[in-house]
Amino acid sequence: MNFASKESIAAYLWENPGLDQLEIQDSPGLTGLPTLPKSLTYLRISNCAGLRSLPNLPGSLRFLRVLDCTAFSQLPQLPESLHDLKLQNCPALGTLPRLPDGLYSLLLSGCPTVTGLSTLPDSLGHLMVDFCAGLMCLPRLPESLKYVRVKSCSSLEKLPRLPGWLTHLVIEDCPRLSCLPQLPSSLSSLGVHNCPQITSLTIGGLSISTAASSSH
Repeated sequence: MNFASKESIAAYLWENPGLDQLEIQDSPGLTGLPTLPKSLTYLRISNCAGLRSLPNLPGSLRFLRVLDCTAFSQLPQLPESLHDLKLQNCPALGTLPRLPDGLYSLLLSGCPTVTGLSTLPDSLGHLMVDFCAGLMCLPRLPESLKYVRVKSCSSLEKLPRLPGWLTHLVIEDCPRLSCLPQLPSSLSSLGVHNCPQITSLTIGGLSISTAASSSH
């Protein structure tokens, strides 16, 4: 749905008590949101060029998506209930708050001013970081991770140790990344593409050239 103002959203929420899902899109004049209902579990905001921040998020929220919001620069504290967080094409976003302990999936894409991430929770299973030109390094990767994708991060120079149970790893278009840590034997899918400084990989103590291992 599109809304002209914070007041029109407030009226919609008043007319729909107990709302658990809210989608706001194509609302360029929207600069802020009203207080959100405590029943909300899913919030998606897309193509709201004037939106800079969000109000306090309800403790029931499990899914949050902020997409194509060019002025969006700040997230509030994230509730511990949050399971899935997607931030895409928010070029003004500079930092992320502490990530909740129960978060399972994190997508950060098209956020070029983000230079680093806060500590990743031990619950995280999926991590996807794409088109973040300012990102120079990643924090410690928790052992819970099964899927990692890093794509088009032009400032990234190194990766931390990879989790022992990782099954999928994709690294693409990272020109300054010169090497990868030892790859766990748990990997079932591996893709390394357009990373010219990576010339060899080590899997379970065996070193092989990237020409032979660009996909596995």
